[in-house]
Amino acid sequence: QVPLTLMPEEVFNRQAPKRSLLMGMYLGIVLIMVLYNFFIYTSTRERLFLLYVIYGVGWGLLQATTRGYSYQYLWPDYPYWNSVATVVTGSFAGIGMFGFSREFLGIPKELPKLDWGFKLAIGTYVALIPLTFFIPYSVSIKCFMVLTLSMTMVTLTCATYLVLKTSAREPRFYLLAFSVYFTTAIFYALNKFGVVPRTPLTENAVQVGEVIQLALLSLGLADRLNTLQKEKQVTQEALEQSRLDVWKQLHRSEELEKKNNVLAADMGAASSQLIQAEKLSSLGQQVAGILHEI
Repeated sequence: QVPLTLMPEEVFNRQAPKRSLLMGMYLGIVLIMVLYNFFIYTSTRERLFLLYVIYGVGWGLLQATTRGYSYQYLWPDYPYWNSVATVVTGSFAGIGMFGFSREFLGIPKELPKLDWGFKLAIGTYVALIPLTFFIPYSVSIKCFMVLTLSMTMVTLTCATYLVLKTSAREPRFYLLAFSVYFTTAIFYALNKFGVVPRTPLTENAVQVGEVIQLALLSLGLADRLNTLQKEKQVTQEALEQSRLDVWKQLHRSEELEKKNNVLAADMGAASSQLIQAEKLSSLGQQVAGILHEI
């Protein structure tokens, strides 16, 4: 990577802990958000949270690998693995990222004709992980970069379309998160070209943007979860109301049945009394006839 910077050993030793501290803060924040969403996944079993966790873990490892911290602390005795780890961790992050994007934006429902593209991209990332060990690094990294840039543009186009055409909140969270990330990435690029001064903020602009992006996506997930809970509550209330209506109808039916039984009993008693009265009347007429004859 260029440009290279030459500095005295004592200056390097003073600056190295600062860079390590900033990277540690970044990875710590990512880890906290990953664990938070993993705990939500274990309680809700919502696959969207698992995809977020995969994306967060993969992206954190990718950043640590490209900056040399993974080789320094995680696998210092495996140089060959470190030579392919960038593509492997990046592909792992891509699986989580675009799997998450597909479900978070509702691509299968809102844009079903484009869903095959997301499935194909995710499948390509899965295939690229083992292929990285058999093809040259120059080929695998180019495949990874082309696929990632292409799918990023496609996903952002889909999110923009859904913002304009629907009232769903998820595309708005998504577009805002990536707008912040790309803004910080632009500042990072301008820093490398010397347009903006080199400061700890501009030197770590990508990490700052990624943290904000993950935070906004996490807020989007929380908003989605609240929406699902409200819809579930409304459905439960409607179900309870339906059960109450059915119970009232059954109660009324029981009351009507009781009244019908009472009415039937009264009619039976009245009928018996009528028959008895007719018998008495007939007997009276016979007696009257006999008395008349006498």
